Amino acid sequence: MKGRATHSMRFANVIARSKWVVVSPLLLLVVSASAQPKPRYDTPEATIRTYFDALRRGDQPAAAICFEPEVHDFYLPGPVTIDKFVIRKREVYGLSDEKKWQGVGYTNRILKGDVGLYVDQIMDGSKTFFYYRLRHVRSEWKIVEYASDTR
Repeated sequence: MKGRATHSMRFANVIARSKWVVVSPLLLLVVSASAQPKPRYDTPEATIRTYFDALRRGDQPAAAICFEPEVHDFYLPGPVTIDKFVIRKREVYGLSDEKKWQGVGYTNRILKGDVGLYVDQIMDGSKTFFYYRLRHVRSEWKIVEYASDTR
């Protein structure tokens, strides 16, 4: 009887340990998945697509979270007709670009690693040029600056 109890106790210990063997990788998977950037913000281009999708839907809160910091002071009365957009140029800024903007008095200066996207946006048949600068913030790419030229 004593041998049988010992065998049962060993089996119970193996089962108890094996649950942790199964649960531990699952916990690691959940923790690592939550630390990964969301696919809609995992590249500068994905963030711009997410932003344009939000504008097309007229979804101001979804557009706001594409920025760092989030912006809530722009007027978006409804869906925006964006026929298409084309990224014409992608520029990654380096240390020399960062140094060039130090001490210039520019409040939102370029930092090493920032990415500039030069985008042609076709809206209601007319082309507008936009520049977006994005920064990798908390594992996601966010818009930190933008400008347009309607020439």
